[in-house]
Amino acid sequence: FLNGLCENNLMQIHYAKKALDIAQRVQNKNWIAYSYNNISFAFRHLGQYDSACFYIEKTIPYIKYVYDSAKAGFLTNIGLLYKESCYYYLFRA
Repeated sequence: FLNGLCENNLMQIHYAKKALDIAQRVQNKNWIAYSYNNISFAFRHLGQYDSACFYIEKTIPYIKYVYDSAKAGFLTNIGLLYKESCYYYLFRA
């Protein structure tokens, strides 16, 4: 998370994937949601919308396991990604 705030997106992806591996091994669905979301967030900031969309789609089924106070942040990330990626694909052509 902090790597993302510091715009160190490659490091964020690296550590989020490690966190995802651990979360999957211990079957912690809350951590899985955060890991997928953080990976998507980093790819979005790198402008790699295909990868960002891939990971945000994996996040969606796990949002129900996130604390209610954090759900708005997840949904905001989803909305921003789709907004930005639509503009990217529309104006790229």
